[in-house]
Amino acid sequence: MVEIKKLPVGYYVDKLSSGEPFAFARYGDGEWLAVLGRCGVRNADGCTTDRALSDLLCDVVKAQRPYQHAMLTIAKRRFGDEIDAWLQENEVTMPWYNGNVFLYQSLKGNLFPLISEIRKRRVLFVGNNHLRGLDKRGFFEYEDYVESPPVDAYKSKDRIMKDVFRSINENRIDFIGWAAGFAAKIFIDEVFFRHPEITQIDFGSMFDGYFEPLPHIRAMGKTGSRSYIESKEYDWDDLRKRNTGII
Repeated sequence: MVEIKKLPVGYYVDKLSSGEPFAFARYGDGEWLAVLGRCGVRNADGCTTDRALSDLLCDVVKAQRPYQHAMLTIAKRRFGDEIDAWLQENEVTMPWYNGNVFLYQSLKGNLFPLISEIRKRRVLFVGNNHLRGLDKRGFFEYEDYVESPPVDAYKSKDRIMKDVFRSINENRIDFIGWAAGFAAKIFIDEVFFRHPEITQIDFGSMFDGYFEPLPHIRAMGKTGSRSYIESKEYDWDDLRKRNTGII
């Protein structure tokens, strides 16, 4: 079975501190459903897998560009054997990394060292409209924000990539944070191909718990985009204060 390399969050903090660029793209069960060709499946965000998405994600994984491709625990647990078979069949031999590292530290209130380093960078953030308040919530300011649709962002790839590359040039961006669902993997790969000197982190749903859920999430009868957000286990205001260095 595919092995997942586990690196501590301090590894990434040190990379940011030293100015050494890296890119980190995380693959959960939804991404792997798409890669494995399971079309017509809707994920927790309301995004639906289809053949076009599957082809794009497959091309990214097969390209095996030299940045960190990360796998979530749930993907390995649900589809480990199928993933192994697909990787072997397609001769994908690159290493895989722990895709939960940032989320788990966020849920422990231990993310401030990373946030502190991001604050020193010229940040572009790509995500849906409700995350525009990351600066007002105390996380970090950004030079620019490129809005992506809350569902099926890959269908807006041309417009998003045009805006991203424009911003890179106009704002001297050296860090991009992504919260664009399935599509983030596709976008990260394209940016890396042209700008490997830019650090990129795919945050996935990590910041969702710090904001009110989007209307389409409520329309699905949910109070959060993920089950852990809907639970009463976490005090999100306390975590926000810890992760932003207020306490």
